[in-house]
Amino acid sequence: PRDVDGFPTMLAEGRFPAQDQSEILLGCGLANRLGVDLRDFTQKVRIYLPKRGGIDLSNPESSFQTVTLIPSGIFEVEPEMDQQYAIVPIHLLRDLLNVPFGMTQCEIFLHENADERTIKAQISQILGNDYFVKNRFEQQETLFQIFRLEKWVGVMILAFIIFIASLGLIGAIRLLVIEKKRDTYLFQAIGANSSQVRSVFIRYGLNLVLSATLVGCLIGSLIVFGQQWQGWIVLSETQQIPYPVSWQYTDVLFVMMFSPILGWLFSYFSVPKKF
Repeated sequence: PRDVDGFPTMLAEGRFPAQDQSEILLGCGLANRLGVDLRDFTQKVRIYLPKRGGIDLSNPESSFQTVTLIPSGIFEVEPEMDQQYAIVPIHLLRDLLNVPFGMTQCEIFLHENADERTIKAQISQILGNDYFVKNRFEQQETLFQIFRLEKWVGVMILAFIIFIASLGLIGAIRLLVIEKKRDTYLFQAIGANSSQVRSVFIRYGLNLVLSATLVGCLIGSLIVFGQQWQGWIVLSETQQIPYPVSWQYTDVLFVMMFSPILGWLFSYFSVPKKF
């Protein structure tokens, strides 16, 4: 949620470790547990890393490599990560592990107009079957499936609310028919038949639903855009990360189509066929 040189970052305090310095970037939970204060330049963090080849029981201390680092910053992502992870320059970690060119994963960032599927297929072909190439959604597949399910649950709840509101529409149209009973006699006296009189009440119910749908979509869109720009709702008070929302024109079209159809059906069956 913060910007560093125009780029978004999870850096909460300080700066990223310099590649040519022995510095470390700590998660906020880990920094709190260690009592790290970036304003105290005398504080240092010592890391113990087991050597490869097992532990020497006769001299356990010789089985660990140690390095002393200066804390350069603190980051915030989510509580689970903030409590466990720290970031150090990759050359420093390679020296500790004695792996000059080792890495466990590689992330590739694409241009906006790049074809993700094509690039993914090309990378998979180059690496072969021994490597997995996953995009951001595939790496968090379970989480994003929950988000999709949450969306459809919200759609079902919205449909139920519209259904309940439509029941109120039936009562409103029924009362309107009773209230305008004398006017229907006037319409019939000037030559209107039952179908024409009935269409007046149906159009009234449809116009009522269309007006409510337009106002609701407008207010909902303003709330979504406001959340994107201002971040009124946050995931947690400590992190101040805005709840992610996205305005989709397909969702608006679905509501604009579903509500009038449902409103017309309720209006059609709630108005008497004969006057």
